[in-house]
Amino acid sequence: MQKQTIKQLYANIDHQTARYNALREQFRVAFAAEPTAAFSVPGRVEICGNHTDHQGGVVMGASVNLDIVAVCKPNNDNAVRLSQVGRENISVSLADTTPRPEDNGRAQALVRGVADGLKQRGYAISGVSATIDNEVPGGAGLSSSAAFSVLIGAMLSACEGQAVSTRELAEIAHYAEREHFGKPCGMLDQLACATGGMQMLDFGGGQIDLTAIPADFSDYSLCITTPGGDHTDLTDEYSAIVAEMFAVAAHFEAKKLSEISLQQVIAAAPALREKCGDRAVLRAVHYFNECTRVHRAADGLKCGNIDVFLAQLKLSGDSSHKYLQNVTYINQPQNLATALLLSETLLDGCGATRVHGGGFEGTILAFVPSDRLDDYVTAMNAAFGKGACNPLQVREFGAVQVDG
Repeated sequence: MQKQTIKQLYANIDHQTARYNALREQFRVAFAAEPTAAFSVPGRVEICGNHTDHQGGVVMGASVNLDIVAVCKPNNDNAVRLSQVGRENISVSLADTTPRPEDNGRAQALVRGVADGLKQRGYAISGVSATIDNEVPGGAGLSSSAAFSVLIGAMLSACEGQAVSTRELAEIAHYAEREHFGKPCGMLDQLACATGGMQMLDFGGGQIDLTAIPADFSDYSLCITTPGGDHTDLTDEYSAIVAEMFAVAAHFEAKKLSEISLQQVIAAAPALREKCGDRAVLRAVHYFNECTRVHRAADGLKCGNIDVFLAQLKLSGDSSHKYLQNVTYINQPQNLATALLLSETLLDGCGATRVHGGGFEGTILAFVPSDRLDDYVTAMNAAFGKGACNPLQVREFGAVQVDG
C-alpha cells in the first residue's frame, strides 16, 4: 500500500491537519494510548456503466476527494474497537467471524466480514483500536460502506506488518459486503475506492482488468446532488435488478449476461417476456448497450474528445431511467426524476446528467461547465436544500497510509 502525506492527498491542508490532530486526541481519550498509524480511503463515483459489474460487464469509475480516515494502533486482544466521530462506537470480537444474519446491514457485519476474509486467505489478525472520521456520506451512492470495509482491511493487515495489495483489500471488502453485510453488489465500489484515479474496470474474465483512463475535466466540474432521498433501506429494489438480469442469463443456461449476446436476448424476447417479465428484458438490453457506452466514453477521453464522453453519459442516464428503471419505484416521491429534469434543464444541452450508482433514492451525477457551476449549485441547493449539491474532484490516490 502506498504512503502519502497530507500535503499530497489534500488541497485544504490546514483543515485536514486539524482533522487528523482531532482524531489523534479522540484516540488518546478513548484508548489511553498514542496511535501509531493513519489511513485514508476515498469514496467513489460511477461515471458510466450502471449495473453492469455484477453481470461481467465494464464500468468506468473514479475515486473522489471525500474520504474516510482513521488513526489506529494494534491492540492484540483479538477485537476491533472503533471510536467514531458522530457515529456509534463499535466493538467486534474476532474470535468468531462467521456471518451473523441478524447483523445484515450493520457496520459490525462489515468488520466481521473483513476479518473473516483475511483469515480465509491465511493472514494473521490480532485486533486494532481506531478512531474514525467518515466524510463519505452514507446512502448517497458514494460507496461509504465499501470505503469503510477497505479501511478496516488496511488497518488489520498493517497491524500485523502484512503486505496486502489494494486489489486484495478490495476483494476482501467485496466478500464482506456480499457474504456478511447482505448486499449482492459487484466489485466496482471496492476496487474504485481502493485503487484511486479514474479507471475502466472489465469484469468479464476470471481476472478483473483495470485500465487507467486519462481525464482532463479542466473545463467542467463533477457534481453529485442528493435530492432528499436515502437508498440505505432499498436493498430489495437494488437486488431485484440483479436477480432479473441473472434470470435472463439463466434462461440460456448462462451464469451472467456477459456469457450471452444482445442478439440472443432479442431473438428470445417473447419467451423471456413470458418467463422473466418485461422489466427483466428491458434491464438485460440496457446491460448490453451500457457496456458499449462505457467503451465509447473511455475512447473519447483517451482521444481528448470530451464531447464524445459527455454524449455517452447522457445516453447512459436516459437508458438507466427508461430501461434499467432505477430512478423511481412504486409509491415513492420522485426525487431523482425531479433532480434529473431540473439538472438537464439548467445545463440546456451542455455537460451531462445521469442517475448515479444504485439508483432509486440516492444521487444524480452531472458534469457542469465551469462557467455555469455557481448558478447550477445555487439552483440545485435551492430546490433540494442547502448542501444537496456538492462539486467534487477526482482523487488520484486510492487506499493509502498517511504520513505526517
